[in-house]
Amino acid sequence: MAAPSRSWLTDMVLDNPIVHRAAVPGELQGASPGTRSVLLCLPLAASVLLGVYVRSITDADAAGVVGLGGAWAWAGLTVIVAALGASRSVGEERLRGTWDMLILTRLGPGAIVVGKVIGPLIQPWYVGGALLPFCLILLHAWPEPIWPLILLGAYSAAIIGGTAAASLGLCCSMLFRTIFSAQLATVVAGWVATNVLPGLLLMPFGLIWWDGPGVLYFALFAVIALAPGYIALALLLTRFDHLDRRFREARG
Repeated sequence: MAAPSRSWLTDMVLDNPIVHRAAVPGELQGASPGTRSVLLCLPLAASVLLGVYVRSITDADAAGVVGLGGAWAWAGLTVIVAALGASRSVGEERLRGTWDMLILTRLGPGAIVVGKVIGPLIQPWYVGGALLPFCLILLHAWPEPIWPLILLGAYSAAIIGGTAAASLGLCCSMLFRTIFSAQLATVVAGWVATNVLPGLLLMPFGLIWWDGPGVLYFALFAVIALAPGYIALALLLTRFDHLDRRFREARG
């Protein structure tokens, strides 16, 4: 009897040991499942209580600003943490001498790349999930009807932008010898992607940031800023062995 087929999600994410290792903080890895569940629920309860308290001491306008400000601050930090975390992941494996062991496991290049990209994002995404009740409590009475779209934008930025940032960081981690050089290259590449490329590509068409056509400009800016990260992800998925071999040849 043929074995049941396994989905891409199961192979790459749910059964990926790299993802499992990143999902559980080191302090909780020896705890029982029940203890983990209780401890992971505490931030959700704290988020609800804090949201109720802040809402009780502020008016609707101030609460809305705090809610959206918190969501976008978390989104920005998620992108930064993902980029810097991924940019040191391969370097740390090489320093510990576990990179070669990882390459020789049953995990294919795709699973390694997915695990290394998602790994630095899991805990920030969990923080975002715990933050969501706080934001919703503060925003539900905000008079601006567009707030759900603004909040959705923050969470979309954390997911889509975080994935692009982690991919860029992982690519730099595979190409550079030291953790510092990989992180420096990631910061420079991220700055170019978000501050230089959009201007270079949009200014010839008169779409400069202070005079752009609203939503259209924002969409174009986002596509251009995210493109380097997703190009790096495509490169990692299709040329993983080549990148690893090139690093070994350069080192040797």
